[in-house]
Amino acid sequence: YGSAHWDRGSYVCSRCSNVLFSSQDKFKGPCIWPSFRRAAREDSVEERDAAGYNGYTCATVELYCYQCKLFLGHKFEDGRETGDEHVDARWRCCILTLSLCFQGDESREG
Repeated sequence: YGSAHWDRGSYVCSRCSNVLFSSQDKFKGPCIWPSFRRAAREDSVEERDAAGYNGYTCATVELYCYQCKLFLGHKFEDGRETGDEHVDARWRCCILTLSLCFQGDESREG
């Protein structure tokens, strides 16, 4: 689901199938893991402060699935600086591939 996967659809939790991210918010970030500018819904992910994580100077947050508490990755306040050119660019959610399952957009069929 990294930078080579650009189909339209939703990314759900690999443990409980909670909808986490939309392909519409995915962008090519600086790391090997998929990058999203926001969660699909406010109740999709739980955020926990991770100030100072790995020496980052920007705001940093740990992300967990809101339903089952599976660790998903981190959210960094460096979206625009790391390649997101969208008008809403601010945050970069860097998500572990193993925490995601992709569900294609059914509306494209037929």
